[in-house]
Amino acid sequence: AFCSALEYSPSEIEGQHHRIFCAPEIANSLEYEQFWSDLRSGKSFTSRYPRITKSGNEIWIQAPYGAVFDSNGAVTRIVKFATDFTPSRSAIEAIEQQSASLAQTTSLVNQTAELTRQTADNSLGAKNAIAEAHASASEGEAVVQKAVAVMGAIEHSAKEMTNIIDLIEGIAFQTNLLALNAGVEAARAGEAGKGFAVVATEVRALAQRSADAAKDIKGLIDTSTTQVDSGVSQVGEVGTLLAEIVRQVGSVTRQVEDIAEATAKQANNLKNVNDAVGVMEQMTQQNAAMAEQSSAATRSQASEAQQLAELVAQFQVSGSKYRMGFEKPALLRSA
Repeated sequence: AFCSALEYSPSEIEGQHHRIFCAPEIANSLEYEQFWSDLRSGKSFTSRYPRITKSGNEIWIQAPYGAVFDSNGAVTRIVKFATDFTPSRSAIEAIEQQSASLAQTTSLVNQTAELTRQTADNSLGAKNAIAEAHASASEGEAVVQKAVAVMGAIEHSAKEMTNIIDLIEGIAFQTNLLALNAGVEAARAGEAGKGFAVVATEVRALAQRSADAAKDIKGLIDTSTTQVDSGVSQVGEVGTLLAEIVRQVGSVTRQVEDIAEATAKQANNLKNVNDAVGVMEQMTQQNAAMAEQSSAATRSQASEAQQLAELVAQFQVSGSKYRMGFEKPALLRSA
């Protein structure tokens, strides 16, 4: 299994140094020298080790390294039982990366869900505020409509007053004319009509003053009517603008309502996504636990293999033929 994993045949590694299986930074390290020094002193190790295949690829093996002693207690060789741990290591690393990625995704989804929820709350607040603005604008429009109606009534009253003043002017004119005729008749009557002529003159003067006053009043009413007309026009424009504002606010209200509804749906969907990611993360953690259990089982097998190697070490070994997994004493000394 060891030769197959590292792409060597037994004949290719027999008599070769163990360094051919290690990367240069490992083979030239103090830890590597100490590792072999401890093995030569009779210590044994069980762990996972990076190794380099014949084609130059890195793999990981899980193996016990144990010393074999002769009858004098000297180390004659090192035996190991190696298994290719690369697939399990890759699977564990992939699961760990996936678990970390899912944890990060969960955190991001949680943050996004919280932000979306806050946006939904803010949208609801904006919706309420715009609804209040819409109600206020509608009330303002109603007030302006009432003002327009009142200004229209004032304009109508001013026109009626103008008609009354016209009537007063007409009466004054007729009175003035009658007084003039009366004066003419009094003059014809001579001494007998002098007193009547005086009265006619006074009546004529009063009629003229009434006509002048009516003219002045008419001028004031005309000015007021002009100003009322201008006020009615301006209030009408304000009413039109308020009506347009009410229409636009109503449109914005509907749009904000749609946004609030869509945001609420997004928040709910993100919650569902977050729940799904949580389930995936839980399953990934379970897979990681299962992979760790599998790794633990592999380590247990390696430990049992080490115990087997220690049992083998109790027997004296003779002969010069070395099997797969053994290191020659000469190599041990040169390590």
